[in-house]
Amino acid sequence: MGCSASRRRRWRPSPWRGGGCSTDKRRGRPSRRHREPRAVRVGTVNTSAPVVPRYRVRSPSVSEVVTIRYFDLVLTFGDGGIHPVDGRLAAAEGVSRKLLHHLDAYADGTGALLYRLEGDRDAAIAAIQGEGLLDYDLTGPDADGGFHCYAHLELSDPDGTLLGLPYDHALIVETPIRFRADGSLRVRIVGQHSTLREALTAVPDDVRVTVEEVGHYTPGRKDARALLTERQREIFETAVDRGYYRIPRGITQTELADELELAPSTVDEHLRKAESTMLSSILEEYHQRGGE
Repeated sequence: MGCSASRRRRWRPSPWRGGGCSTDKRRGRPSRRHREPRAVRVGTVNTSAPVVPRYRVRSPSVSEVVTIRYFDLVLTFGDGGIHPVDGRLAAAEGVSRKLLHHLDAYADGTGALLYRLEGDRDAAIAAIQGEGLLDYDLTGPDADGGFHCYAHLELSDPDGTLLGLPYDHALIVETPIRFRADGSLRVRIVGQHSTLREALTAVPDDVRVTVEEVGHYTPGRKDARALLTERQREIFETAVDRGYYRIPRGITQTELADELELAPSTVDEHLRKAESTMLSSILEEYHQRGGE
């Protein structure tokens, strides 16, 4: 609409738009549609703060969840043992293999074993000499009369295959590994079921593998046997191996004492202490987990 002739205010071109009447009739200022936009203060922006993008996190489906399991295996070897050096130690008079603290296979075709042994150190040194040994070292006897033996080995099939299985198939071997009374090894392996199945197909023919237990692996979960003394663990594991806890019993306490060359009262005392310690540990863990 044009300007009214009765309006007393002098007409002048609008500074906002070329020509025409564009003043506010009430206040004599440019009309709302021709004003400059106001600057709106929305607050102080911290330009030094990183901009974190927001993503939608998709929960994996049941089929995509990978469960880590533990596998308790018993490995029974032929005459050669894990390695020819191990086989000679197993056959040596006056030497007993108790623990295997470490085993490894290296890219240069060598490997290493770290034992805890009991018995005659000189007999152990004599036993490990020969085929497959590159270097060795022994510690002095400890308070329990045992000692440690390190052996640097030259590997070849099948012993190289056996030592290299955990690394070839991304499996974790929990140590120490314990030798049972019959010379076999009871070992816990952690990994996926599919990778363990692949690894078992590559085990040498002269090694028999028995799966004793399979379960869901919980990191940080205590092994109750680790709370036992060396003597308690030895007596308890021998009792388990010989069927003392089976129904019916595979061996009496007196027969077990004769095999261990101990008094029946000593065997009974160690078994009671071992049972009490492990049951207390299991119950404590059960309550800490909320009774799941």
